[in-house]
Amino acid sequence: MRMAQPTWTADSVGLEKARSGRLKFIIAGGLILTAIVLLVVQAIRSEGQFFITIEEYYAEPAKYADRDFRMKGFVIGDSIKFDQIDAQNSTLTFTVVDDIENPTVSMQAIAYNQPLPDLLRHEAEAIMEGGVDVEGRMVVGKDGLLLKCPTRYEDGTVVYETNY
Repeated sequence: MRMAQPTWTADSVGLEKARSGRLKFIIAGGLILTAIVLLVVQAIRSEGQFFITIEEYYAEPAKYADRDFRMKGFVIGDSIKFDQIDAQNSTLTFTVVDDIENPTVSMQAIAYNQPLPDLLRHEAEAIMEGGVDVEGRMVVGKDGLLLKCPTRYEDGTVVYETNY
């Protein structure tokens, strides 16, 4: 009587299982890594903000249209105007320049429904977050105004006021 020969051995089955498991691990890891990279790129595109000067904005205004960015400038004290419309609505406007000694390039900034900051005065350095409206004004977003007053220093360090 003839015995049937086995068509597989234990060694070949173990080898195939190991290759299959390693391949699944590599594919799953690649998919997870791709998803992480795509999420990081999307977050940078949507949340990333440019930091520009007023002169850079005027050089290429179309580049910054419909985008949020940060802009730094020095406040012109005579331009500060705060209008309290009612208990919840207010308008704060002021003009900023790149160079306080040579104020040839300026931009008006406007902040809606925000309190009048104590540090908002002549020559205060303003860092504003927001975008430009159709009238060409920098519209400062909620909590988007940071001020540094040239006369406020503590132990040689600059004091920044936030959340305005």
